[in-house]
Amino acid sequence: MAEIFIMLIISVAANVMSHFICKWLDGKERQQQPEQNSSL
Repeated sequence: MAEIFIMLIISVAANVMSHFICKWLDGKERQQQPEQNSSL
């Protein structure tokens, strides 16, 4: 039972870390590219 709980905690922590890494990389990408106007 303890193994399942530990694996669940590790999975949640990995998911949270990957979410923040993706947001961080996305923010860096947006800083490098000029904003594009999508007006038609």
